[in-house]
Amino acid sequence: MFTVAPHAPVSRVDAATLASALGALHARTTTVVGWGSGSVFDYFQRLHPVRLDYLVDSDATRWGSSRLGVTIHAPQRLLAEVEATTLVVIYSSAWPAIQQQLARLGHFLAVPASALFADAATHARLEHLDSLGAQTPTRRVPTSRDAVVVQGPVVPGMTERVLRALSALHTRNRIVLSTWAGTDGSLLDAVRGYVDDLVLSDAPATAGIQNRNYQLVSTRAGVARAMAAGATTILKTRTDLAVLAPAVFDQARWWLARAGSDASRATGLSGRLIVPASYTRKYLLYHPSDMVMLGAAEDMARFWSAPLDPRDGDLLTPEWLQQPLASVNLAGNPAESYLGLAFCRSLGRPVVGTLRDSWSFYRDLFAVVDNDWFDLLWLKNLSIPDAALRSGVRQTIGQQFWTRLQMHDAALEAELDAVDPASLSLGALAGAA
Repeated sequence: MFTVAPHAPVSRVDAATLASALGALHARTTTVVGWGSGSVFDYFQRLHPVRLDYLVDSDATRWGSSRLGVTIHAPQRLLAEVEATTLVVIYSSAWPAIQQQLARLGHFLAVPASALFADAATHARLEHLDSLGAQTPTRRVPTSRDAVVVQGPVVPGMTERVLRALSALHTRNRIVLSTWAGTDGSLLDAVRGYVDDLVLSDAPATAGIQNRNYQLVSTRAGVARAMAAGATTILKTRTDLAVLAPAVFDQARWWLARAGSDASRATGLSGRLIVPASYTRKYLLYHPSDMVMLGAAEDMARFWSAPLDPRDGDLLTPEWLQQPLASVNLAGNPAESYLGLAFCRSLGRPVVGTLRDSWSFYRDLFAVVDNDWFDLLWLKNLSIPDAALRSGVRQTIGQQFWTRLQMHDAALEAELDAVDPASLSLGALAGAA
């Protein structure tokens, strides 16, 4: 038996909530309901199969059918359940919106699958995040030439926690929050004390495919503000993603001094850009992670100088899903490839359009590190997908593989032939992009 806090903040997942959810999941008296019956459900139910009494989904066309042997019902089915003994596992990346929808049906304990099935290290990071946030704030006096740019919308239950932790870790480094004009004033008031600069931009007239223009506008504005304040090194992250590594700038200088930057400097850069393994795709062309990035300020400005995408719409449509991955990438999709290709053009670097050239792109211009190097905690998706995969098209480039690229390891020739992005469709990625 467990109880539900009746006024738990929407979009907030903390260690106490996860402990309650895990206890409920393994209790025989709990009714366990899954919300969502799409690819996220398939992904987690295959990796972490659990006993589900049934699924609910907002898509009426799915009601009465089943997915992986579990029957799908309308969300209103939950009205018949006892709130105190029901756990709802949300199988969707849009889980904050679903939590709001669920609140209209009752006060159920509900957690996203990405949080419920996160590993012990992630749970420890979640506790560390909130312990940093609980420290008494000190008056901010930025004196260094290192800056943290946090870009994106102010997300209730996430952004304040991210900024509290960053403020505790970076007492002398400038913190810039770059978000949107029209943001709720109460949300801005809650975070002002944790940042040195608040940049409010107008939304772009065209969102771009996958809303990438929003990311470009907010990141560029944040980087520009940091540079105007004298920053020479910038760490860029998102409003829902905490970088918990202490002394990350000193760590970066040590790392880059040993990695060498001759190849990147030959293109006109000051040095390499450090990116995490997650979403630095091994078999997608020119696809460095855009979640977190650290480098010289002028190099960061160069990377984020891509023109706004005049196109609009969703990438996961039949028009794109049926095309070969290589063709999709070279057309500037997903957003990471759009940025990677624009970066090449800004440097005058030829784009050969092959997997071998894409790996050279990572080898020469970036330093790819494992997620733990940054001590990443992505509050929107605590189980960062694909980081541990060792086969298939969804693999990412980890620190070990990137090191082998530096060594010009001849054994990598075999891995070039393991997956052919020219013969697989975007649909084969199953929404992982």
